[in-house]
Amino acid sequence: MVVVKEGENVYRVYSNDNGTVFKGYVGYPIIAFMMVKGILPVDNEVIKAMTGIPWKDLNEKYGKYSVVENIVLNRAEKMGFDRNVITDYVNLVLKKLGLLKVVFDEKLRPPEASEKAVPE
Repeated sequence: MVVVKEGENVYRVYSNDNGTVFKGYVGYPIIAFMMVKGILPVDNEVIKAMTGIPWKDLNEKYGKYSVVENIVLNRAEKMGFDRNVITDYVNLVLKKLGLLKVVFDEKLRPPEASEKAVPE
């Protein structure tokens, strides 16, 4: 994972996850890395609520993110987390991400990185 700040709110990024490489979007690995680096906000309670969710399995089973999102939010509520706190946090992250220009840059691929992504 590589994130390089290019200027005010501009970042060049590289990740070899399938979503980024083959579908061309900034996926959760890049977003999570930007949180770790302090570029995007972190809410530890929301992280607790999202821990242990089999995202890949749910997405493959239901094939529609809105269905998976509802399942995940219902699970969080049953665990005692407030659905509104989670959705407010997600909206905050999306708003902050929307203020940034994040560009995938293949040139940032580390030479020693093995190709982990596999076409879907």
